[in-house]
Amino acid sequence: MTPEIIITLAVIVVAMAMFVWNRVPAGIVATGATLLLFFTGILTPAETLSGFGDPVVILIIALLAIAVALENAGVGAWAGQLLLRLSRGNATLRLIAIMVVAAVFSGLIGMNGASAAMIPIVIVVAVRTGIAPSKLMIPLAFACLTGAKLTLLGTPVNVIAANQAEDSGAGRIGFFDWAILGVPQLVGTIVIVILFGRFLLPERRSASIPADFSAHAQTLVEQYRLGEGPEAAAAERESGSPLADTLISRNSGLVEVLIPPRSKMIGEQVFPDMTTEDGQLMILAVQRGGEEVKDPPITLRAGDHLLLQGTWKALEGYVANPHVVVVDAPETVKRQTVALGKGAPFALAILGILIVLLAFNLVPAAVAAVLCAALMVVTRVVSLPQLFRGIDWNTALLIGAMIGPAIAMTKTGAATMIGDGIVGALGGGGPYLVLLGLFLATALVSQFISNTSSALVMMPIGLATATELGVSALPMLMGVAMGASASFLTPFANGVSLIVYGPGGYRFGDFWRLGLIVMAWTVAVTMLVVPLAWPF
Repeated sequence: MTPEIIITLAVIVVAMAMFVWNRVPAGIVATGATLLLFFTGILTPAETLSGFGDPVVILIIALLAIAVALENAGVGAWAGQLLLRLSRGNATLRLIAIMVVAAVFSGLIGMNGASAAMIPIVIVVAVRTGIAPSKLMIPLAFACLTGAKLTLLGTPVNVIAANQAEDSGAGRIGFFDWAILGVPQLVGTIVIVILFGRFLLPERRSASIPADFSAHAQTLVEQYRLGEGPEAAAAERESGSPLADTLISRNSGLVEVLIPPRSKMIGEQVFPDMTTEDGQLMILAVQRGGEEVKDPPITLRAGDHLLLQGTWKALEGYVANPHVVVVDAPETVKRQTVALGKGAPFALAILGILIVLLAFNLVPAAVAAVLCAALMVVTRVVSLPQLFRGIDWNTALLIGAMIGPAIAMTKTGAATMIGDGIVGALGGGGPYLVLLGLFLATALVSQFISNTSSALVMMPIGLATATELGVSALPMLMGVAMGASASFLTPFANGVSLIVYGPGGYRFGDFWRLGLIVMAWTVAVTMLVVPLAWPF
């Protein structure tokens, strides 16, 4: 074992310990590990910083941006409401539906794209049902990871294995051949989550998950007693709908603001039903000390509450005014209460473009995602400030910083050493034991570096082992591919787990409890199905 390997493994072990300790933000730990590998001479300056420009990082950031746009357009709210209606209040059926839809998406557009697209839907479900997001986000991640084995496009690991098989003359792995492994793996994973998830998943809520605004309009109607006057009652009757249903729509909404101390609005005179100077907003009501102020004109004081109605664009512009404090951001309220808003047709069309680009591999995945994210802004589905506010930049930092240790694992030979050691120890036990060794070695490496990197490291070992044993290389390559995608124990080895890490409010040790059982099932599927479908 070389000094470089010892240093690399030591840094990674310390980083893992820091992740488990959970006293320092994960992004800082990952960045510190990469910098330490630079200062010890393992990584060059270019390698140290390369993670932040890596196509995988760009891909995930762009996918997160697309997810923000879909949520802003009300696609997430619509899909979440549809899923809730179809599940009819049955928690088990709801969880199955989430995982099946996520797995199918994963097979169509790749596991990273599927997880990013599903997060707004799962957030809506969590908020509406009162379920802790931590109970849903890991099942979502595991569904995407196992669904990635339904088609060739689910993960780059599948493409690497298929290319290696053809280049080596071992045979061809078809587009849907992966489903032979993916279907039983997915079904078993769903069963495991249903049986053990309630016990092994943490009860934790992320600060990034909004409150439930499904009854927001009705709450404000009751608080400000908007339906009590004769004029308001007549306007119900005219629309044929309850007042709360008319106040929030695709085009307009409500916002509640507070007049803070030293605001320039203190001393201004207002009255209910007046419009603002620009004519874009209407003041529906004013409250002071929790009581409605009715006698106009009303001279505003610090602490007064104003209820305003207008277009969503006007509301979002108004709350940017430093002289008022918004109670609930209109952007957040709109995402939950307006299903399929004005930008939804463009958002769905752009999502369709993304699926076509990824499914037919017309351009690199990162380019496709960046293009579609840009189209979301160009078509005004979402504004650039909304996009920047919605992206979880902590996740982006973490993903970029963790690429440095992955490079070091490959560069120093630490990953190959681990693989060679396990396969060498089991090589005399015949092809079945070697298949198990290849899977375990690749799975072990995949907990610390990206599954793509682990596949690239371990595929040549699988081919060489098959040649040495005089057996077909296909089962060995499939074993490596299954192991490379089995990163269920830690959150930092694949983009899917990293994407759900923030919304789920997770800690480093939250994944391995349920992940260990899913890993055991994946071992069983690999050892039973691979030799039957691809004989030695």
